[in-house]
Amino acid sequence: KVIDQMLKNGYADTFALFGKPGARSYVPSSTPLRIDYIFASQSLSEQVVECSIWESAHGEPSDHLPVIADIEF
Repeated sequence: KVIDQMLKNGYADTFALFGKPGARSYVPSSTPLRIDYIFASQSLSEQVVECSIWESAHGEPSDHLPVIADIEF
């Protein structure tokens, strides 16, 4: 519900702008599950030049894969 509210209120899901459908950020899930997000206002989202899930974070002391965004100011 929170994600839907963010989108409804005009924030952009930066990964959705660049990412691949079916990507996951929660490692233990056997199905694609993305629980990590970076939201940006519409004006800031126009400055996002890349957004991805850091796949090489496997084995780190977390069950999440970080979402990384490059923003040009």
